[in-house]
Amino acid sequence: MLVLVFMNNEELAFRAISHYLKTEQVLEIKPKKPVGACFVTLYINGRLRGCIGTPEAFEPLEKNIIRNAIEAATADWRFNPVTQDELPRLTLEVSVLTPLKPYHPKSTASLLSFLSKDKPGLVIEQSGKRALFLPQVWKELPEPKEFVTQLCLKAGLSPTAWQDKNTEFFIFTLKTVSRQ
Repeated sequence: MLVLVFMNNEELAFRAISHYLKTEQVLEIKPKKPVGACFVTLYINGRLRGCIGTPEAFEPLEKNIIRNAIEAATADWRFNPVTQDELPRLTLEVSVLTPLKPYHPKSTASLLSFLSKDKPGLVIEQSGKRALFLPQVWKELPEPKEFVTQLCLKAGLSPTAWQDKNTEFFIFTLKTVSRQ
């Protein structure tokens, strides 16, 4: 078991990916942080190369970072697995989530107003389908209506599902965001 000294989240994620690609073994560490949830986003030359995460905490944060880093590198269905040759060009971002809080808007107008002002991370859920956008997605989708419409589509819902009374919303922010 590896004991890591003063390693930040991004270094841990990078080391986990590198170790896994070389050995096909999950990096073993002794966690020091409490339970936490994160998303690990990979980039090559500034372009998305993978993103996997956990919306709700169930294990020590370091273990969650390791798990999500390996999954982002090897199991994001949108991309082929990261190769050893790509490692030198790989940059990554670790986003640590605050706990999800239910959000109950009084109307669609109040939802859009809240989102426009606060720009939180958002989870949408309806009929067993669920999707999440990190707060960083606001840079790509700055209009609240488009943001929730695209989130519905990501969840496999109709583009207007966000207007339904039986749709549930959960909001969160990030404890830390950093990019290597």
